[in-house]
Amino acid sequence: MPGSNEDATPFGNLPAVDTASPEPTQFEAKIGPGGRVVIPADIRAAMQLKEGDALIGAFDGTTVSFTTHMCLVRAIQRDLAKLVPPGVSLVDELIAERRAEAAKEEAEVAEWIARQKATGRSSSDKG
Repeated sequence: MPGSNEDATPFGNLPAVDTASPEPTQFEAKIGPGGRVVIPADIRAAMQLKEGDALIGAFDGTTVSFTTHMCLVRAIQRDLAKLVPPGVSLVDELIAERRAEAAKEEAEVAEWIARQKATGRSSSDKG
């Protein structure tokens, strides 16, 4: 259901959209003028769709299906979350890596400045 907390993941503050329903809902729709198909109101409400929203379609040779960008993002997030071991924070790991890299760069700059001073050159000297 929309607003469920099922998709609470460390992937940001995207709106909660329930993309995993226990049973598929089937409905009949007729093809109208210009190939238009009307999605029933209850399905649009469940998917939080409004007029003008973009859908992503898939055709596998026998079946046509549609999803929203948000539902696709959530599905990818769920798949990626399965690859992260429990208790591991990718954010914390990234921050630690960035801090280590920044410290390494600062040490390299300090070493370069020390070499410049030892040779009597300043940072404003060219060459």
